Amino acid sequence: MLSIPVANALKLLILTGCRRSEVAFMRWEEIKKDTWTIPAERTKSRRQHQVHLNSLVLELLAEQRQLANGDFVFTSTQGTRKALHPDSLSTAISRLQGRATKSHNEFAPLFHLNHFTVHDLRRSFATQATETLMADPLLVEMMLAHAPPKLLGTYNRAVRWKSQVDIWERWGEVVAAQVVEKPSSNVVSITKLVR
Repeated sequence: MLSIPVANALKLLILTGCRRSEVAFMRWEEIKKDTWTIPAERTKSRRQHQVHLNSLVLELLAEQRQLANGDFVFTSTQGTRKALHPDSLSTAISRLQGRATKSHNEFAPLFHLNHFTVHDLRRSFATQATETLMADPLLVEMMLAHAPPKLLGTYNRAVRWKSQVDIWERWGEVVAAQVVEKPSSNVVSITKLVR
């Protein structure tokens, strides 16, 4: 139902909490070991943003390296070497929910879930980092590349990178533990998909 680049881009959204455009236009040159540096011109806040890449993300990127042909990590499935369009990710979610057309498809794999959008994956990351991993909400805001409140941004320049890395690592462990392959379900282990 989904192309491998689209499926992997959606997984990256879940694992990092990044925006769909940041993921869709991700370039190989932005990745150094286990850190992805998103340039300022590609962030909503217009400030450079760093994202730690846990082992699930690194496996996913290894698969993409075999598939991608060009500068972009996620390329269009039309063989143009252009970046995957962010709208492709929204369309994929709609298809999985059976909501891509006026008449809904009740046999779609995610039809049984309440309606959600690609942006809700980002919201889920923030909520779960705060609730499940007990991360400081201000730290999660930093991880989402949100601009800090004016006074806080003026007086406190700490980025708490080690704490951010810890949250992304633990989030990868939560996702790996929750995504389990069941013989009679449509759920497939993320680790098996990225190998």
